[in-house]
Amino acid sequence: MKRFGRIMFCFLPALLAFGLQQLISIPAVGLALLGGFYTKGATSIDDCMDAFLNIISTANFNAGVSAAYGTVALVVFACWYYKKFRPTEPENVRKPFNIPVIFGILITAVGLQYITNYIVSFTAAINPHWLEYYSNLVESVGLDEPSLILVLYSVLIGPVCEELIFRGLTLKYAKRAMPFWVANFLQALLFGVFHMNMIQGVYAFVVGIVLGFICEKSRSIYPSMLFHILFNIWGTFSPDWFMYKADTVPFFFLWFFVGAGLLVAGLFLFFFGVNKKYPKIENSYYS
Repeated sequence: MKRFGRIMFCFLPALLAFGLQQLISIPAVGLALLGGFYTKGATSIDDCMDAFLNIISTANFNAGVSAAYGTVALVVFACWYYKKFRPTEPENVRKPFNIPVIFGILITAVGLQYITNYIVSFTAAINPHWLEYYSNLVESVGLDEPSLILVLYSVLIGPVCEELIFRGLTLKYAKRAMPFWVANFLQALLFGVFHMNMIQGVYAFVVGIVLGFICEKSRSIYPSMLFHILFNIWGTFSPDWFMYKADTVPFFFLWFFVGAGLLVAGLFLFFFGVNKKYPKIENSYYS
């Protein structure tokens, strides 16, 4: 019974994060509704509702809600994590890092970006409506032309907050109730579900698995934070010509092997750096 309670507790951080999203969204939508009713030129209920729908569909509105949620969640989950698990983190933030670890994380992030493009393509092939929904979501949030607020959220606030929730709290609590590989699967699954759409959910699950291993092997949440930040930066700012072009069969396979090669090379370099930092004679798992 005690173990069952520990397993159920693993879901609490993700549920709390979802609840915070709703708490932030409700007053924001309320303000937008008021704005619709006080829109200049609106003379009927239909006009007000049209103005309201225009407000909540703008990229600035969605970016503002995301930034507000991210800021609140960052404070909440940072306090929770460091109050509960601060002793498991090194006193010096630089301690988990060395040159091979940093470059390994960078190369792995780039390689995984290539691989996620293929994951998106294969997922969309199963159901094209998933890709259509995802494309509309990207456009409504403004990721196609990100504003400064959205950039700060997507490449800094969001990654740090999500690492605290999933690789920090969820993974730590899960490891108390189950083996690491099961705990890692669970936190990655919740990470995928948290994105609330199939396209992002599938590739977020894969990314979450890698992030869990990085956090576990480095014995710190800081390397997984760095990886997540670099991954999102690459996805946001990398030029189109640098990403794969799979318009022909040879290039489809070429860029797949480029991504897979970078992924393997990056992980190899990362593990090499971790083994230098923590000799194999030591226990490879931290509590």
